[in-house]
Amino acid sequence: MKHILRHGLLGLAVGGAVFACVPPAGAAVTGNLLVNGHAEAHLCTDDWTAQTPTPGWTVVRGAASVACWSGFSYMNEVPVLPTGGSPGKALFASPGIDTSIEQIVDVSAAAEAIDKGQVAFSLSGWLGGWRDRPEHAVLTAIFLHDDRRAAGAPVVVAGAGPEARHQKTALLQRAAQGMVPPGTRQIAVSVDFPSGMSSFQNAFADNLSLTLSGDVRALAAAPPQEPKEPKGMTPPLDHVYVVMMENTNYADIVHDDGRSASIDERMPFLASLARRGVLLTDMWAAYHPSDQNYVAMVAGNTYKFGPVYYPNYDLSATHLGDLLDAQRRSWSAYVQNMKAPCNLNSDPSGAGWYAPDDQPFAQFHNVIANPARCQATMRDLTDFQGAIAAGGKLPNFAWIAADGWWDGEGAWQDNFDVGVSLQRQDQFLQSTFAPLLASPEWRGSRSLLVVTWDESLGWGWPDNHIATVLVGSPGLLREGAIDRTHYDAYGVLRTIESAFRLPGFDRFDRYATPLNSVFKDEDEQRPHARPANPIPSPALATRGAIAETFGRVATPASAERGQKFVLIAPDDIANTAAVLAPLGRAPDEDAPRFAFDAKGAATIPTEGLAPGYYGAWRVDRADGRPVRAPIPLRVLPSPQVGPRTPGVEIVDAPRADGGTKAIFVREGANTLVRYCRPNNAAAGDAWIGVFPAGTTPDQLTQANALSIGYWLKTPAEGGGPCGEAMASASELPVNAVYNIYLLTNTGAAGVPIGRSDSFTVTPALPH
Repeated sequence: MKHILRHGLLGLAVGGAVFACVPPAGAAVTGNLLVNGHAEAHLCTDDWTAQTPTPGWTVVRGAASVACWSGFSYMNEVPVLPTGGSPGKALFASPGIDTSIEQIVDVSAAAEAIDKGQVAFSLSGWLGGWRDRPEHAVLTAIFLHDDRRAAGAPVVVAGAGPEARHQKTALLQRAAQGMVPPGTRQIAVSVDFPSGMSSFQNAFADNLSLTLSGDVRALAAAPPQEPKEPKGMTPPLDHVYVVMMENTNYADIVHDDGRSASIDERMPFLASLARRGVLLTDMWAAYHPSDQNYVAMVAGNTYKFGPVYYPNYDLSATHLGDLLDAQRRSWSAYVQNMKAPCNLNSDPSGAGWYAPDDQPFAQFHNVIANPARCQATMRDLTDFQGAIAAGGKLPNFAWIAADGWWDGEGAWQDNFDVGVSLQRQDQFLQSTFAPLLASPEWRGSRSLLVVTWDESLGWGWPDNHIATVLVGSPGLLREGAIDRTHYDAYGVLRTIESAFRLPGFDRFDRYATPLNSVFKDEDEQRPHARPANPIPSPALATRGAIAETFGRVATPASAERGQKFVLIAPDDIANTAAVLAPLGRAPDEDAPRFAFDAKGAATIPTEGLAPGYYGAWRVDRADGRPVRAPIPLRVLPSPQVGPRTPGVEIVDAPRADGGTKAIFVREGANTLVRYCRPNNAAAGDAWIGVFPAGTTPDQLTQANALSIGYWLKTPAEGGGPCGEAMASASELPVNAVYNIYLLTNTGAAGVPIGRSDSFTVTPALPH
């Protein structure tokens, strides 16, 4: 362990490869070898509830964003920054669950000097977090041979926790120096952003740098690299069809244990599509709540803050329809129960829940203000069915939409039953697309169908993981494949642009990852692939009990002390094991190693571990070296509710006074709650409600809870008196205090049971 002083601030370097070094006199020094280490290469978003691509970096877990520094002003926060240096306009952040971004630096041009032990490295960055939250960014470097085996021990740069930040929102300069291990040909640099259980956007990074010194003249002479735009490899297509269903969690649709994935049995038609197409297991929506996700997929940006619906978008921006028109390609949006073309009037009480913004093009002024264009392109779903039957009448691009009931949202709201919603969505998909897939036009063309969702059911970060299935006409896709590449809405747009050879927008689509690997002609060979990081087991990833009103909401991997962490290796487990170390530290050589069993699972006990963050590393069993940065795991404090102490509490809620003070929940966050009902309270009568502080007892009704959010059903899927549930705070007014109660129905109003909890919603958006 070595302490290094930079700009008057103490940096912490951890890892067996770190030791004092002095470059030879006259040694060459490279510039920053990291591409876009300063986050300034392209666009940033000042909407901190949005995710974006990260130019130059690959998202390997969660969902990241290039956030504008100006976004702090919406939260009434002025972060403390290192002295010297410039923050620029942007930094790296992460709305998604335990996000990690990575890039691999080729240093083979200095191979001769590296192998002589004559090349030093310096790894540094601004790392930090939010107020007293325990989360903070961690920077890791892994030294790799050209066959992707580890050439030496990892280097971890951390030390930006709440104590180091003096409980303030701050970024601190942190650095590590040492010698590059002989045999190194690549350096994998990653940044990890733990997210927290009931919050998001708590860890930040900026001004990331990797430099080498020594006989590195070839590297030093190279000009600074700019991010490369991912090349679209989509073959030319005749037709692309997109359907975006609504408000459904990935884990409710896809049963994914890391080694295999399948569609829930309540969606047999979607399962048949996955068998003949490609299932994307790491697809993330762009936004909470809904409409921004539609706009992002056809215009390359979200444009508006917070809950905005038709007619309040009215965008002047160009969109996919404009690009298609410029190349004389046809396009239409078909919506169930639109009835008349260009119907701009919502009809929630009619035959279905039709609304103009069931499809994205109603949000653009140059469509809705042009009656002829609007009537030609915004059509009822029956026109799509008629075009299939007629043959040769389908447009090059079609957006197909269920109304607000059949898309899953209304079907769920009728009874808060996720299973009913899944069944109704599947029925719509079958009735709409079975005729298309059986048609001569589908079989005789090069066509792609994208079945995706707008957002997860919880409506709040850090979860916005969504299911997506792609189906291609015969011979187009790698049929039956599971693709674990990270994708988002901008990547779908980039794929459509590539399929039709469109120029793109130079918005967030520019650096988005296109869906290249789903196509059959794409080269599937990836030489010397590193062993993948293990992933949390399904029970750990959803906390095992969140299958109530909001379905299986994904959460950061956490367990109470005494429970077990179960991790799944998604690939060959030969000669590897799992090792646990405090997050921000490299694993010790003598740390216990936990073997993966025949099913690829490693079980890590938590007895004796203090509450806090840990990193789970996958290491080579022979030399103990990892080839990737770890995944974060959280040991939670002991619960405050139990069968003998009933009530409700917010999970993972740090309280400065030890347990009575209201905590802060960021606007747009999911709030995870733990409950225990007494044995004499019937499960069918128990429910959880969120109410403004000061609500009188006679107003603690389910109807009033519905007016500001949703009451939560209990018990948990596993039965028993205790469980967990997610209470959405995504649309609650900010700067207000709310109470969460466990209640029983004994009359018109619910009666609170045992312990209650409270929180204050802090702003994340302009108000």
